[in-house]
Amino acid sequence: MIDTVDVRLRDVIDTYVRGRLSDSQIGAVRIEREVNASGEDVVNVTVVFGRPPRSIQIGSLTRKLWEELAARNDAAFPIFSFLTREEDAQLSAAA
Repeated sequence: MIDTVDVRLRDVIDTYVRGRLSDSQIGAVRIEREVNASGEDVVNVTVVFGRPPRSIQIGSLTRKLWEELAARNDAAFPIFSFLTREEDAQLSAAA
């Protein structure tokens, strides 16, 4: 089940992602709150790059955002996915 994300959470995550990755390379950050099959809250974070970086430290990206959410009394676990603009366009056209 996907829920809407409140504006404050969206701003926190968007600012967090753009602060840790090169903002000039990011085309969009999409956020969806969901409950997984085990009943746990997750936040799906899709980062769309105009020009992908050479590497991303995903472990620390996830861990530090999870800590940030926990500090705000939000137990959701962040799940990141990364797309290029071309991949994003192809997925949007197929939907």
